[in-house]
Amino acid sequence: MARAPDRIEIVRHGGFAGIERRGALDLASCPDDERAAAATALDELRRAAAAAPESPRPDAFTYSVAVTEGDRREELTVPEHALTDATRPFLDRVLRGG
Repeated sequence: MARAPDRIEIVRHGGFAGIERRGALDLASCPDDERAAAATALDELRRAAAAAPESPRPDAFTYSVAVTEGDRREELTVPEHALTDATRPFLDRVLRGG
């Protein structure tokens, strides 16, 4: 499992109505168990982003995930159909504001 980052920002866009939703989670001051859960979810999101096909599905959501650790920033794009059941609650939590 990778080390948890300092901050995660998520933008969900697309869908039938095309309404964008944003959320962020600052992990620098979170308890260790929350940081570990975030690191696990991010590992799964990285795998989903790497395995996702190029063509999006109509009316599906796409998640843009920005991960910041110190001065390093990583950007992931994950289509809804590539998400696992384990990552959905994490994304929902961040979009609700932590």
